[in-house]
Amino acid sequence: MDWRDRIVCNPDIPVGRPTVKGKRLSVDLIPGWLACGWTHEMLIEAYPQLSRDDILAALAFAVEKMREESCTLLDRSAAWALRCWPTRTDRSRRCWRCAQPGWM
Repeated sequence: MDWRDRIVCNPDIPVGRPTVKGKRLSVDLIPGWLACGWTHEMLIEAYPQLSRDDILAALAFAVEKMREESCTLLDRSAAWALRCWPTRTDRSRRCWRCAQPGWM
């Protein structure tokens, strides 16, 4: 499957961020929920307009975009100093997106 069939960027929806085609759902939310422990079934139950292929396309899109990027890994103290640690408290070790424990 080619993610380009399911992922679009429209400057009007939502503010030009990549979305699942025909849905006002930002692509970055899908890997975020999966990282919090949600399953494909949980996503589809919460968002019935999503299909399994939409989820897979979002993941393929994320992988391709990550291949285009380079990053420098920081230790916790450096990350905290730069304020790039999740917005929820570092000590709680909770997912910044859904507040579920154990995201690390």
